[in-house]
Amino acid sequence: MFGVNDNNELVQYDLLNRNDSQVIAENIFLMKVRYGLDNGVGGTINDNAVDEWVSPGESGWTIGELMDGKAATQQKIGFIKAIRIAVVLRSSQPVNTDAVVSSIDLFQDLAASRQFSYTLSSTEKRYQYQVYEWVISLRNMRVPPVI
Repeated sequence: MFGVNDNNELVQYDLLNRNDSQVIAENIFLMKVRYGLDNGVGGTINDNAVDEWVSPGESGWTIGELMDGKAATQQKIGFIKAIRIAVVLRSSQPVNTDAVVSSIDLFQDLAASRQFSYTLSSTEKRYQYQVYEWVISLRNMRVPPVI
């Protein structure tokens, strides 16, 4: 698992506790994820095309709900065909600029309810930010058969 710690570092965590957590990168301000679902909402079910993007914080898609072991939940996991990751990097030093950024907006091409916006504090506005977004398709995933 990957996450951002309190020191703005990208950290790799071993959920099986075989290794200590490892710092991979510095100056990481934010990291957010969306699941790409092929569930027939806005498209055809199981056609291997993403029909909608959902947040792992939405009801029905939290890690606790996806790990409940129920057959219906296993089918939902099979709908996840892609992961969309947004990473925000921050400059290491404050800068003097007239182009002050007041908020960071992620996933701007999605519906408003699926976007993420972060309002910067006065201290945070002194830095520069760069947003990177990737879509990673999940192919040949070992998932339970669709029921």
